[in-house]
Amino acid sequence: MSDCLAHDLVTATGAGAVEHGDPAPDWVGDSLERSLLMVVRRARPQGDLLPVGLRGEARHQRFGAWLPRREVVSVVRPEDLARMRAWSASPRAALLPHFEALDRIARTMDACGVVWGPVGGMGYELASGTPCLTRSSDLDLVLRAGEPLDRRIAGELAGALTALPVKSDLLIETPRGAVALAEFVAGAPRLMLRTSDGPCLSADPWQPGEGGAR
Repeated sequence: MSDCLAHDLVTATGAGAVEHGDPAPDWVGDSLERSLLMVVRRARPQGDLLPVGLRGEARHQRFGAWLPRREVVSVVRPEDLARMRAWSASPRAALLPHFEALDRIARTMDACGVVWGPVGGMGYELASGTPCLTRSSDLDLVLRAGEPLDRRIAGELAGALTALPVKSDLLIETPRGAVALAEFVAGAPRLMLRTSDGPCLSADPWQPGEGGAR
């Protein structure tokens, strides 16, 4: 599983496969008993170890750990969830406006021809079947952009997100890291680029070797 990317959801072979340098909080064991699904973090892998994040039942319960690649049994990408329209089969679709919002933004994304998907709480809920969202939750999305994103398309997407019935955030994932759609559309000369080595300022998030002060 060498091609796992930030935001991908991976399932481990077992709770014992998860490694961590810091002592794990008490809730981590309970979380792994409920589900072996975890998200790939934006961090540099350590040899064969993938950086993963574990979720607890409470919003503040997040823990960074490591998972050997050989212990990954399945990968669900955000774009897989979008392609399958995974939210349409959710039993909670009529309970929260986030699901209708996904239907609406999916039409715009498809019309623009971009590769995208839900992440954060929505992504985890759709992949695991475990309720994570509340009415106050943001709708987090990611757009995979291997090539520079057309400014016109970016503007269309920003407008569509503003019209949704829930607060939403979209990250543009480039080969170098991620930038917020809102910042990209605003046209700032230097953007905050989130990379595996930490944030930095960048005039061109797609240009290899280009960067700035952290």
